[in-house]
Amino acid sequence: MKHYIFHIALVIFVSIIMHMSCHYDPQILPDEVYNNSEEVIDHIASRIEREDLSDKEYAGLVLKGCELLDSLRYPMFSDTLLLRACSYYSSVSSSLNEGKCRYYLGRFYAKNHEEEKAMHEYLLALELVDSTHTPNLSGYICSYIADLYAKEMDTNQAYEYYRKAENLFCRAGNLRSQIIAIRDQGYTYSLDLNHLKAIRSYLLADSMLMQFSDPRLHSSILNRLGFSYMKLEDLERSREYFNKSILLNSNNLSAHFSLIKLDIRTGNPLEGKQKLTDLLKSFPDIASKHQIYDHLYRLEKSVGRYDSALYNLERSNMYLDSLMSYRHNEKLLSVEKKYQQEQIRAINMRLKLERNRIWLACALLFILLVLSFLLYREELARRKRRNMELQRESDHLRHQAEKERLEKEAKEKEIRAKEKELVRKNHLIHIVKESMFQNSVLCQKIRLLSNLPIQNLKRKAEYQKAVTEIFGDPNFSETDKQKLYDVTDGLYPGFTLRLKSAVPSLSEDELQFCCLLMFDLSLNELAVILNIAITTVKSKRYRIMSKAGMTNSKTRLEEYLHSVAEQSETANP
Repeated sequence: MKHYIFHIALVIFVSIIMHMSCHYDPQILPDEVYNNSEEVIDHIASRIEREDLSDKEYAGLVLKGCELLDSLRYPMFSDTLLLRACSYYSSVSSSLNEGKCRYYLGRFYAKNHEEEKAMHEYLLALELVDSTHTPNLSGYICSYIADLYAKEMDTNQAYEYYRKAENLFCRAGNLRSQIIAIRDQGYTYSLDLNHLKAIRSYLLADSMLMQFSDPRLHSSILNRLGFSYMKLEDLERSREYFNKSILLNSNNLSAHFSLIKLDIRTGNPLEGKQKLTDLLKSFPDIASKHQIYDHLYRLEKSVGRYDSALYNLERSNMYLDSLMSYRHNEKLLSVEKKYQQEQIRAINMRLKLERNRIWLACALLFILLVLSFLLYREELARRKRRNMELQRESDHLRHQAEKERLEKEAKEKEIRAKEKELVRKNHLIHIVKESMFQNSVLCQKIRLLSNLPIQNLKRKAEYQKAVTEIFGDPNFSETDKQKLYDVTDGLYPGFTLRLKSAVPSLSEDELQFCCLLMFDLSLNELAVILNIAITTVKSKRYRIMSKAGMTNSKTRLEEYLHSVAEQSETANP
């Protein structure tokens, strides 16, 4: 026990020495002045990664970092960081800051194409933010909600939220964002193909832009005006607005492409091709060239110049590959830059810790020994747990196999019992048949008459007369019929009723005939009992099979009747 206490005290002592030698106050900013905002963001990100920050400091850094990223139009921090900040502000009931964090969290989800999560966070942020005190932030949230609805083609909801954003921006005095909200309302009308209302919204936004100069925004509004007029077949006005848009912002590729589509629509594909060729000189960047060559490909394909279209498609794909490679290289450069910054920080840290290298080495060696011992004990415990799990699994499998064996034996016993019961039942049925039918006077009549030589008709008539004198009338009497029903239903409970239900059109004679078939009688015996010819017996069988719908079936009539008898036995066990 004392040995373990000594080790624990030594570990605590070494940890205190290391903490004193490596302590770094997260609130202290570097002495150097940052040259740009990117360095500030990098510094904030590095401080967030530290584990010695309190929840308050952590949430404050995340919120400040997101505000700076938003001002630079950079992607937001990850959802892991933002969710922790939201959790802190929720615990201290800071609704405004929690609303801001959820707004930035929605921006992160929307950037990563997780629209449902983004919508959920935007709606929570809108509830948390007080629109009376922060109308500008509420307006931005409404705008992003409307963007999601517009993406889902829910134009009614999109329009309502753009209207809310417009009113909130108006109260906040944010004229530029108010104009953008009005322009986006026109876009919702365009999605509904209501281009006249869209034009009214665009014209209102255009008139409000007269109060200040914003060529890029003005150019985008004029471009949308031209697009709406083109949809209304007012091609002259459409061309006029496209030209104005390009005049205000020559870098508006969308306006250039719209004007070229208008040229193609008015029957001037060569002029459109010339404009696209001129754009290749004006826009040297890779992304623009990819789009221009893609439009050239579509233009050449539409006029049937497939060789030229194929060439432009290859060029477009080439620039697309270059663009992807360029973006990949940019990411690599960014990662390399961060790596170099981390290297610099590591070098500075090593210089600060140089004076304590002996103590740190000893402490690290001791910690390694302790960790090795702990890992060894953990490995032993893990192996022990693994062996116990294997043992439990083996016991479980053995128990399961034993259970399956017992179940199999029980099933086999049950099957054997059923087989014995079936044999016993068949034996009883045979005994009943022997006692109730085959030993009866009727059966003796049948046997005597069926064994008479058929060729000697005179002798047969004499025998029939003799049998009649001894046993009575050989015909099938009413008493014999009733006894036949009783014997059949006794052997097969409910057989006659079930047969009548299955074949309602059976006559009384046909029902008696079916009952006789249940006793494995030959055609000759049936003919004698019913006092009819064998051909008549066959005809009677065929009529019954026709009524039962068995004329095209390969099933014999006796098999069908036995199946009905089995159903009756199942229904009346």
